[in-house]
Amino acid sequence: MIVLLYPNRHHILTADHHTPYRQQADFFSYTQIPVPECRAIISEDKKYIFLPDRDEKKILREGELITVEHVQSLNPGAIIHRLSEREAIVVWLYHEGEVMTNLPYLNYDTTGELQSLQDLLNLSSDQIRALSQDYRTIKTSQQIEKIHIAQQVTLAAIEYATKDIRPGMREYEIAAKLTYFYESHGYTHAFDPIVASGSNACTLHYAANTGQIQDGDILLIDTGAYVDGYCGDCSRSMIVGETSHHKQLLLHIVRQVHDDCISYTRPGLTIKEVHDFAVQRFEYYFWKHHLNWKSDYFPHGIGHSIGLDVHDPLSKNLPLQEGICITIEPGLYLPEQGIGIRWENIVVITKEWCKLII
Repeated sequence: MIVLLYPNRHHILTADHHTPYRQQADFFSYTQIPVPECRAIISEDKKYIFLPDRDEKKILREGELITVEHVQSLNPGAIIHRLSEREAIVVWLYHEGEVMTNLPYLNYDTTGELQSLQDLLNLSSDQIRALSQDYRTIKTSQQIEKIHIAQQVTLAAIEYATKDIRPGMREYEIAAKLTYFYESHGYTHAFDPIVASGSNACTLHYAANTGQIQDGDILLIDTGAYVDGYCGDCSRSMIVGETSHHKQLLLHIVRQVHDDCISYTRPGLTIKEVHDFAVQRFEYYFWKHHLNWKSDYFPHGIGHSIGLDVHDPLSKNLPLQEGICITIEPGLYLPEQGIGIRWENIVVITKEWCKLII
């Protein structure tokens, strides 16, 4: 069996203008290569990496994407070739059985790539299997440290962006500060930031960031840094100006449920069981404070796996075990009151419990 790895494509917007590039997570995990146009083949005992054939005119326009020396330093012992040699080596390596590939996970139509692979190796479609992503579920200590750094950068960016928030500001002013902090430190966003004030925060994946912050609004910020291939993810909700006791109470309840869930999360539970516990805690606190609970007030899951992607692979029915990193992010959304609140951190499952990554 061999594993064939493909990168994400670099999408063109207009003429020479490309979208910002993000490497496909599985390709990056195996090769550490952050640029497009390369390929990789993993056999039982060797790693082959294929770089684009040299194009002097393209290098003149765009610079050299990555050098042989850099790839070799990222992949000690790998055998480096040019893309024009790839097909012959694939045929030479392949004998019989299955081919595993990350093609199903790529962010473009891979029908042509799959057909070319079948034709090249005379394979039936059931001999080509999607690369198992189970290896991304449990993180090594080095990967946990990278997530830790990404989360530290995220928290610092939120602190920087929220220093002088006041009524009358636009959401995009806060988003711009997040971008400035990340990029001035050599990083970028793991995902488009959410800066949502008032009723805008009731849209779970609000992206406009154009609203004006009003006195008494609860402002929700959801952002993450992308650092060395790994993602941070943090949500904070805060009151701007003077507000009602009711809003303060709801914010307190969300934070209390967040803390309760962290105290509850441990190996052996599933993320679904943690979610069900969060719902029970919301029901309890609403009863305690004489509020009417509706299940619609908490419409999303309690969290997700995180690592190379903001949403790394993790079955909701898989028991949590040491080395899994997940977010804990309870929220309340009351559109009829113009209130949206979320509080989110990352935890790593330890041998006996879980630990905040901050």
